[in-house]
Amino acid sequence: TNPDLVVFGGDNISGYWEEFTYDYISKTIDKITAPIREKNIPFAIVFGNHDSEIIKNFRDFQMLLYMQYDNFIGCLNAEEMYGCGNCNILIKSSKSEAPAYNIWLIDSNDYPYNENGERMQGYDCIHKDQLDWYEKTAERLKKQNNGKPLPSILFQHIPVVQEMDAVEETTADCPDALYEKGENKYYKLKEEYRISGEMKELPSPPGNGDRTQFELWKKHGDVKAAFFGHDHVNTFRVNYKGI
Repeated sequence: TNPDLVVFGGDNISGYWEEFTYDYISKTIDKITAPIREKNIPFAIVFGNHDSEIIKNFRDFQMLLYMQYDNFIGCLNAEEMYGCGNCNILIKSSKSEAPAYNIWLIDSNDYPYNENGERMQGYDCIHKDQLDWYEKTAERLKKQNNGKPLPSILFQHIPVVQEMDAVEETTADCPDALYEKGENKYYKLKEEYRISGEMKELPSPPGNGDRTQFELWKKHGDVKAAFFGHDHVNTFRVNYKGI
């Protein structure tokens, strides 16, 4: 395909293996990035919930490993905020030095923890300081773009809750029915939203049901497409409210 940029979508390593060591992870990251580095293709990453499942705050160590490669684009964080790797990449116009497009790289974090540091049920969501940074940066880019939202593509691991709005219950005789064993129910994609691909597992958005992030995308009008890596075997694309 001769890509201009490769983005790793999270769960880049199986960080829940207890035998993992710093040296083992260093060699693993070197191995999974080798085909891209050999072709000198720029690449970036977002983290998934499995990347640092055994050791909290393990993302920083991994990010420093990625940052050692000359063709890597990214940083620990664009500014101080929750998570690791939150930043944006500007794509310049082919006719000038002005930015023509933007890429958001967001750390969707992993699991919620209580005040005692104990892991709670479900998946975490984007934290408020991350959302504040997104809003502030989107507004700054808008001012620099003659008052118009700078068109953007967003990458993060865990999907927004609104992805479930494109899913509905169905019956076993439906050709595209997906059986969810834990709920003993069948699901399918709503045809009014579906573009292509297949739903092979039920999406797993944040456990607290927070809908703020998508609503901010609509408010600022910059995000044209968002890509999620969390539900590993899903290949579907949907158009939900213009995104």
